Amino acid sequence: MALLSYGQQLEEVQAAISAIQSGSQEYQLGSASGGRRLRRADLDALHEREQWLTDKLESVGDIIPGSTITRQVTPVGFK
Repeated sequence: MALLSYGQQLEEVQAAISAIQSGSQEYQLGSASGGRRLRRADLDALHEREQWLTDKLESVGDIIPGSTITRQVTPVGFK
């Protein structure tokens, strides 16, 4: 499993929030009597994680946790 930067994690959290808000919080596979019911992460927990990741991005930048590598881009001027 690849490690994700804070920015990549934030994108995934925001996609999960969007999926829940569009009506896919819970769904069922198979029949009602023998199927499986699956439920996505709690919306409140996702909002907390979104805020935490946003704070991390503002304070340390878009790094991969546990690494010194950043995904920040330095603009280069061409003449």
